[in-house]
Amino acid sequence: MSITSFFKSHMGIVIALSLAFVFLIIVCLALFFWSWFSTNSEAVRNIALLIFALVGTPLAVWRTNIANKNTEIANKSTEIANQNTEIANQNSKIANKNTEITDRNSFTDIFTKAIEQLGATTAENKPKI
Repeated sequence: MSITSFFKSHMGIVIALSLAFVFLIIVCLALFFWSWFSTNSEAVRNIALLIFALVGTPLAVWRTNIANKNTEIANKSTEIANQNTEIANQNSKIANKNTEITDRNSFTDIFTKAIEQLGATTAENKPKI
């Protein structure tokens, strides 16, 4: 198994581990620089916003790409459904024409048999009824 196929098949685990690693680094830095953080709360807030932006922006882009792919798949699915509907309509028209032809053939058979019986006689030269 190649590295890329591993990452593709375990993308959720990779993202979770990456976020856990970033969180661990933040906690370690917070513990190490606690005195500085307590005196510079505005700077800490700005750094936290920067970190959230750096983590959140790639996640937002990734989610947008997934939504785009889902939309493309839904559009293709709709196109296929429309094509299937057109084919079903064509099959319905063909079935209707076949029914009309069968009805005409049935009437033709009935009239042909009636005409054959008009002049038909038995062996004794009596009319067939």
